[in-house]
Amino acid sequence: MKTFLVLLTIATVVQAVLVTVKLENGDTHFQMKHRNGPPLNNDGTLLKGKEGDKSTQVLSVVSVKTNYDAAEPNKDSMQVTFTGKVKEWKWNVAQDIFVQPAGNADGENKSGIKIKGKLVNGELMEFKWDTNW
Repeated sequence: MKTFLVLLTIATVVQAVLVTVKLENGDTHFQMKHRNGPPLNNDGTLLKGKEGDKSTQVLSVVSVKTNYDAAEPNKDSMQVTFTGKVKEWKWNVAQDIFVQPAGNADGENKSGIKIKGKLVNGELMEFKWDTNW
């Protein structure tokens, strides 16, 4: 009697999703604080800070990480990582306002920016910083 060993390989196919990030699709907080320089509160007034506070202004999206697992459109929240051109703002106690440090006028590329939002027709909508809080 011969014994046969049959190996069954089950492949799970995960559909990769191309995600588009348009900065204008961010939530109100993202738009006011991270798209304006100096940063603003949600009501449009200048954001106040304290010594040591920083704020990142995102000027543009340079590239978006590809090959995300499929999220259920309009339902699932998904994290997206991108490289963006940013300006950093720092609180100036003497001037009572956020200011740009010298040498940062044009911004610089920063990788690993994480945001979270809902996927709608391939675009990330109502996203915010993914702070894992």
